[in-house]
Amino acid sequence: MTPTTILTYCLGILDPIPIAVPSTLARETYVRGNFRVRLWEEVAELECLCGRSPRIPVHTKDLRKASPLHGLEACDICVQEFKNSKSRSQLVEAWIRRNRFALNQDSHLYLPENLKRFVSEGQIMRPKRCVYQAYHGADLGSEDHVLSTCGDLACLNPLHMMLGKSPAKKITPQMEKDITTWLEKNIKTKAIVELINTKYQKKISVRTIQLIQKEWRQSAGTMSYCGC
Repeated sequence: MTPTTILTYCLGILDPIPIAVPSTLARETYVRGNFRVRLWEEVAELECLCGRSPRIPVHTKDLRKASPLHGLEACDICVQEFKNSKSRSQLVEAWIRRNRFALNQDSHLYLPENLKRFVSEGQIMRPKRCVYQAYHGADLGSEDHVLSTCGDLACLNPLHMMLGKSPAKKITPQMEKDITTWLEKNIKTKAIVELINTKYQKKISVRTIQLIQKEWRQSAGTMSYCGC
């Protein structure tokens, strides 16, 4: 699409005023919708935070009367991706791609209110796993487990995530169920090691219990925050 077509398609601006971006530094920069806006006296330049489309020049008079036709102030690529999303997980994936180049290590990222509960193909999905796959282009297996590194269980910044193998895969489902039950009762990890040894005649390390405990807390925190 040409800049004129994009302004009409994305922001409902008809017959935009022809302008050229000044060579001087912008006097102000701010975020509007999914655009980073660089502002001069009568000219603005819109840069979508997805980083997938060219910058769009627009006269400030046109920008003041802009109205997103599709419920989203973003470039044509983001708008089309948003319109093509049929499930909640696809909307979350589109959301993370839309904000890809706005992410940084120093800030948290939270789901919009309307995306906190979602189901993919009839199954409950965990937002953290969905975001990690979308950002890294990964195809996670059943043993891959997405962990937080920032300490904020509600944060979905993929730069605050790491991939690990679930320690629960090393034990049977019944053992996992027992360990979770004991953790809920605040039984100490050393005591759980002894209980597993007594009940199943298997030795597991305190470290394994601690990893399972971390996974359990993250899972509980995600469910509490997102209802997923």
